[in-house]
Amino acid sequence: MRAANPRMEFLIMIYLILAARQANEEVMISFDNPDAFVGFSMWEAGGDHNDLLLDAIRGTAGF
Repeated sequence: MRAANPRMEFLIMIYLILAARQANEEVMISFDNPDAFVGFSMWEAGGDHNDLLLDAIRGTAGF
């Protein structure tokens, strides 16, 4: 299934995670293109309390 835009791909990912939790299964989600990753990253960065996510990314990347 191919979503039309990064936001839709993110919403599909959330749906799959919730469905997996209900079924007690493990689901691995991957971003299959740069647009999807950027959409997810920007959504997460926008709600990043005290820059916790950005600090972790920067620390891991060596910035």
